Amino acid sequence: MGNVMRLLSKISHKIGSVFMHLRTVGMIVLATGFTGSLVRNGCTRAEMTHLLESTTGLNFENDVLHNHVDERDSILHIKEQVIANLEGAINRSEGRVSAMLGQYAVLYDKFVNIADSVANIPPDTSYIYLTTIIKPDTLPKQFPFSAEQVSAMHILELEHKSLETLNASLLGRVNELNNTLALKDSMLLTYSIMVKNLVDSHADLEKIIDNKDLIIEAQSDQLQKEKKSRRIWSIIGGAALAVLAAFAAGGG
Repeated sequence: MGNVMRLLSKISHKIGSVFMHLRTVGMIVLATGFTGSLVRNGCTRAEMTHLLESTTGLNFENDVLHNHVDERDSILHIKEQVIANLEGAINRSEGRVSAMLGQYAVLYDKFVNIADSVANIPPDTSYIYLTTIIKPDTLPKQFPFSAEQVSAMHILELEHKSLETLNASLLGRVNELNNTLALKDSMLLTYSIMVKNLVDSHADLEKIIDNKDLIIEAQSDQLQKEKKSRRIWSIIGGAALAVLAAFAAGGG
């Protein structure tokens, strides 16, 4: 009987020693879990702060870029109206040039046919025209001319006036063509501004897309880290609970 009691005492002593070790291990696990939790919470707060700052900065930049795109869109609408006005002005100018070409053709045809038209006019009629219509005066006529000379002078006078009219028509056409070119230069400049705005807006929109991709990537990385962290601490917590359960059972 005494031997049995001593054996039971030894077994009880060993069991107590085992539970002491379990208690120590449990305390270590709990302490490690608590410390790790504190450290992890600190890292999580820092990571969330960094994530918030980076995404806020990217979102702010996107807002600025969107404003720039909207401003350029407004400018593009204005420039489109400018282009429409310039196109109308160019069409009108080219119409005037076409009309001047027609007028010049008529004037030139008259110039070419002056000699033929004067040929059908009696020399005395040409003389009256030269002496009374061109430069009427009361001075005595000292230079007698033949009929052919009078007709030739009539032709020269009419050709002179016709050439003046032709030159005026040409000058008007040149001025109108210069006006057309100036309008086309303005339209080309306006198109250049529009193209530059479109290129800049395209670059801004590409940047906005890149920023959104960075935001999504950062949020996805943070989510994966949090999921991984929850799994790790779930395992540690389960182990700690198992140790505590064993300790509780042993203490009971």
